[in-house]
Amino acid sequence: MGVVEAVAADIDSWLLLVSEVEPLFGPMPDFHQILLRNIKRGNALVVRDEAGGVVGGLLLATDAREGCVTWLAVRANYRRRGVAEALVREATQRLADHDVVSVVSFGPDVVQGQGARRLYERLGFTAGEMVAGTPTGASRQRFTLVLHR
Repeated sequence: MGVVEAVAADIDSWLLLVSEVEPLFGPMPDFHQILLRNIKRGNALVVRDEAGGVVGGLLLATDAREGCVTWLAVRANYRRRGVAEALVREATQRLADHDVVSVVSFGPDVVQGQGARRLYERLGFTAGEMVAGTPTGASRQRFTLVLHR
């Protein structure tokens, strides 16, 4: 499964993914601009299908010590095929010089987020504090992977 940096030609396909997850994630009105900025910075990763369509996408951000997965989604018909795992593994490799990688995922009460929670835990992330919920009311929780102490 090939994880590559997104390019501008991926935007339309990525926005279809955004519309698919928006009922759970909540409205993302500025996502096109956010995506474009992240593509220019090299902080947008994708997995594409055979036809070149985006089936999974991840955005990341960094500061001096911490890397962060700021957005991750996989099209429904590609879930449980290793797409999210490949994206997160690539992100943690790219962030290997940071002390910590964090991600905010859904809380334990969000049924649709259970797969993501299991993925992060399987990859060594530890569940931490609860954070503000989504605009749709879904609870959210921070997960952290310590790379360097």
